[in-house]
Amino acid sequence: MTIPRMTDTQRKVLGALQGDLPDDPEPYDILAQRLGMPVGEFLKVARGLVQAGYLRKVSALVNHLQAGFQANAMCVWKLAPERVDGAGETIAAFDEVTHCYQRPATDEWPYALFCMVHAGSRKACEDIARKIARVVNPIEYRVIYSTRELKKDSLRLRL
Repeated sequence: MTIPRMTDTQRKVLGALQGDLPDDPEPYDILAQRLGMPVGEFLKVARGLVQAGYLRKVSALVNHLQAGFQANAMCVWKLAPERVDGAGETIAAFDEVTHCYQRPATDEWPYALFCMVHAGSRKACEDIARKIARVVNPIEYRVIYSTRELKKDSLRLRL
């Protein structure tokens, strides 16, 4: 299946959606105005980007520290290879999990699933990990804490 190339208008709308939304009750009106197009056309193109699979969602990034979540942890999960897909879907369904990824396990690092949890304390992160472990029943898991944030940003494509 060949994915059609984006039009110039689609590129412009996608580019406008990559950055921070304007702090305004009608942010799409402002983005459309910046591109010199009616807001209805902007939204139609944006919906088309979703339907075509170029854009999955438009969302907010929450500053977890300012929101009161003082601890975050990456939990890594070692499972039998045939259980990884199902366990990944189960882990991703937990409300406390904000990110969940599958990566190749190696002899040096046998963890194929990674997830991030955020909570008010390290103890709460560990409680969440134990709760997930009771459901997923991994061979092994580890809870790894961040020591400092070096960068947190949205993906920006060169369009």
